[in-house]
Amino acid sequence: HNMLVLLVSGQFTLETSDQTVSMRKGEMLLVRKNQLGQITKAPLPGENYETIVITLQEDLLRKIAMEEQIDVQQKYTGPPNILIPANDFLQGYFQSVIPYVRNPMETVTTDMGILKVKEGVKLLLHAMPRLTSFLFDFSEPHKIDLEKFMLGNFHFNLPIEKFAQLTGRSLAAFKRDFQKI
Repeated sequence: HNMLVLLVSGQFTLETSDQTVSMRKGEMLLVRKNQLGQITKAPLPGENYETIVITLQEDLLRKIAMEEQIDVQQKYTGPPNILIPANDFLQGYFQSVIPYVRNPMETVTTDMGILKVKEGVKLLLHAMPRLTSFLFDFSEPHKIDLEKFMLGNFHFNLPIEKFAQLTGRSLAAFKRDFQKI
């Protein structure tokens, strides 16, 4: 799933085969679905490490696209991880999410959770309309260059089925293509 991350405190680094992104306190990152990466999380002197992660599940994004009549025809081809510039509306949004995060035992209805995610998506689009193709690209992972992908990602400890899915192949096709390469 796509994810929206706010670094509340500490330092956060995401390393993928294509990109390295570091964040500091108060910064926001939109992370693309279907990629492998390593996250390094560290507290800074005198503070704890804390992030808020909003998972943008595809089924909810599809509902939002239908409600808002958003139709994306082309596949997203931009950077897989985007730092979101400081924005009062998104900062306020995350402030409104903190009570839910800090009180997980409180009963929060599913409808309220969906409403908060919808609000986050709408604020992202308000701040950066070009994110439409990022958020609403529902295409399946296409069959990508297996050799290049595996050279960049072999060190991740994943089941072969997951590597097959991420390269746009069935398990049998993945094994066959891997053997051939």
